[in-house]
Amino acid sequence: MDRNIRGFLYAAAFIMLAAAMFGVHWLMTGISKDFGIGMTVGLFLGIGIVALASRQVRESD
Repeated sequence: MDRNIRGFLYAAAFIMLAAAMFGVHWLMTGISKDFGIGMTVGLFLGIGIVALASRQVRESD
């Protein structure tokens, strides 16, 4: 599989995981102050994981 396609699949998988976690968190807490904090932390964690994944894909061969 081409490296670019592999990187895209990793990024898509992490985005889908983040969306699923977003939905679960919303169902558990509802919209409140805690929801906003959880969404922000999740967003930053998702961005960090995607950045790590893309760097690993670029360096692996």
